[in-house]
Amino acid sequence: MSCPRNQALFGGLLCFFMVVLTVSSQGCDKSKCKGPIRYYEELGCKPNIKDGECCASSYDCTHLKNRSAHKCYVNGQEYNIGESLRNEDRSGPCDVACFCNFGYDKAAEFTCAQIDCPRIPVHQGCFLRRHLDSCCNEEEVCPKQNEKIEECSFNGTTYKHGEIFYPNERKMCQCSKSSNDDKKMEVVCRTLSCGIELRRSTELRENCPPVFLPHQLPSQSCSYEYKCQEDMDKVKSTSKSTGGNSQSREITDAMKCKFGNITMNIGDELSQKENDNVKCVCEVPPMPTCTKN
Repeated sequence: MSCPRNQALFGGLLCFFMVVLTVSSQGCDKSKCKGPIRYYEELGCKPNIKDGECCASSYDCTHLKNRSAHKCYVNGQEYNIGESLRNEDRSGPCDVACFCNFGYDKAAEFTCAQIDCPRIPVHQGCFLRRHLDSCCNEEEVCPKQNEKIEECSFNGTTYKHGEIFYPNERKMCQCSKSSNDDKKMEVVCRTLSCGIELRRSTELRENCPPVFLPHQLPSQSCSYEYKCQEDMDKVKSTSKSTGGNSQSREITDAMKCKFGNITMNIGDELSQKENDNVKCVCEVPPMPTCTKN
């Protein structure tokens, strides 16, 4: 972006700030931000970002507190007990026969069919072919010698027709025939959902944070394990959480984490019990960030 030289002072300052904001937004890598960002985004929480900063200091998830325990919720939609999940609200092709049902403690939750896809061994020189919208329907393809298999190229890597691949933790892609010309090949991708509201409604109600594995980025990853409050859980305050100086400052509820019925200030950590390999720290409220050691 460039600015004309013959501008008034105000116009020049405005142009300067536009350049700064443009450069700042281009250099913002959300994957480096702290906190379970993908979790917040999927739940529709709103980020609180200070001017000029890349990462949110907290997220507003207050809309979750207004939900009825006798209804199911997903993608901003409300379901009554006994109502079946609509196709547009499915998180993936394996969400089959889902409906809103009474679950733990008589609270509403989605119940879905349990699907266990068989593992197909892939022999050397072969690959698995399936459709993006299929759950378990896949086949092993073993090209014959000198047989030409149509291919696609994506970010410098070649994939065979029907092959599924994951360029990152948020997308699943497939090399397939073009929808406009079946003589051409193209890469088709769809965004992956963590399915939090479908599978973790109890944890949401009880303020149980997601737990991430050591190799996962909480900002980008789905969690398949959650940590709920136990009787012996306590908060271990740090100098960072108490401010580190004698100046008193007001800490609003928006800048605190909630773990079960325990309130944590930023920097607070849950005391780890013996043989507990999960570390939980309040970094970006309202949920503590929990990772396995």
